[in-house]
Amino acid sequence: MEESELHKGFRKTGSGMFVPRDQSQNWCRHFGVRKDKTLYLREEEVLYLRDKEAKEGYPTKTKAYFFVKNSGYNLLPGEGGRFLLYRKHKDFNREKDKAICLMKYVSRDECIQDVCRDAGDEALCVLSDDVFTFLKIRRVERLDSSTPEGLKKRDAPSP
Repeated sequence: MEESELHKGFRKTGSGMFVPRDQSQNWCRHFGVRKDKTLYLREEEVLYLRDKEAKEGYPTKTKAYFFVKNSGYNLLPGEGGRFLLYRKHKDFNREKDKAICLMKYVSRDECIQDVCRDAGDEALCVLSDDVFTFLKIRRVERLDSSTPEGLKKRDAPSP
């Protein structure tokens, strides 16, 4: 099987993840997930490592990933299909740096209420066929006088 130029330097696993053939350097510290001393990358991470500009034919999710990376953030896999969003800096360390929030990709057709039912502060990347947008979800613990009037629940008028 001939290796594509795009994936040269990586071995594709049965699960669709990519493993760098040379893991002796720290060049991928802003990417992937490490398990048993092996670094696993998603395809959009491999594409980003090859060229920082999203191509026209890329899926919307991949374009959204490029937007996040090019906006100064790191996006690393977390638990339950969610990602951890970090500020990007030259001394980034996934063990020591604190994530800004969790992020999840959702389809425009998904019910947002179901997606964020158990979430605290979280970002959602809503994907359409050819565009994406980001929503920041914040948990409101208690409504009080500091809550804007437009967000307060009103009693229904009695008949």
